[in-house]
Amino acid sequence: PVCLYRRVPAMGDIAAIVAPMVNFGTTIATTGSRTIQVNANKLIEDISASLVKGEVFSLSAASIDRDGDNLTVRYDISAAGHYTDTLVLRSGDTESRVAVLLNRINPMTVSEAVRQEDHSVVYLTDVVVTKKYDNYIYVRDNTGSMLLFDRGNGETGKRYGADVKAGDQLSGVTGRYINYFGVPEISPTEQFKISHGAEVLPEEAGAVIDSADVCRYMVLDTAVITGKTTLTYKGREYAMANKFNLPAFVENRSSQLTAIVSYDRDVVTLYIVSQEVYPEQPDPHIEDALDYTESAPRARVVMRDGVFYILTDRGLFTLTGAAR
Repeated sequence: PVCLYRRVPAMGDIAAIVAPMVNFGTTIATTGSRTIQVNANKLIEDISASLVKGEVFSLSAASIDRDGDNLTVRYDISAAGHYTDTLVLRSGDTESRVAVLLNRINPMTVSEAVRQEDHSVVYLTDVVVTKKYDNYIYVRDNTGSMLLFDRGNGETGKRYGADVKAGDQLSGVTGRYINYFGVPEISPTEQFKISHGAEVLPEEAGAVIDSADVCRYMVLDTAVITGKTTLTYKGREYAMANKFNLPAFVENRSSQLTAIVSYDRDVVTLYIVSQEVYPEQPDPHIEDALDYTESAPRARVVMRDGVFYILTDRGLFTLTGAAR
């Protein structure tokens, strides 16, 4: 933080008016107010309060007791921009001038936020949670997806999104933006508003998954997990990880996978959210192994050791046509 100090006369036997700077900081709010304490010493007249411009800001009173009192400064502005004014406090020949500062910005969509420079202060439009895990909150709007890395409130130790669930809508998210090795993320610095809702559906993955898809919540049809850290989808191999600590995966079976796309050691990596294994398809050549002529009426299905087989005059066959 940068601190600005203003030198003022010591309040002893001299007449003086002392008041702090009015800094609204950076905000998306179109209206706001801030109350300051005006201190005074050795004054014989009440203090008049006025603004040099008076276009954006207004005052709660035009006069303050000569011994000092509270004064509220308000603003009402819809357009984004930097606004300044000067608060003039005067009693007889004694005067004090106080800076009034405001930087109002418009909230950003996700696609606008991810184009900001690292460490920029970012305010988001409303976003929806697609996946929550520990202090990772993946969100999206209709322009893109990103990650909220919830470090929590440093004073209380509580995370801002401790009660967040998939499908919740978040309003008023603000924080510092950083592209963390390819993952666009915001570390929230204020408590945001949470509106609980229904779980969102994943987006359908395209033919190729790449860096443009980072942080997206996606569904992959007919994907195959080929190992602990790899899967194939539409003829391409991708890295995968069990980031969300699922119990187990079924390997070498066609599946519908839902996943969060991320980066891990500079490699596009799919964090698996769920796996739905498709039923095995019968062998298309099963007719070659079965007898559909005069012995067909004597074919029957039997179960041995919990597995179904087809029993014919030619022997015992699996449901895919392999002989036993």
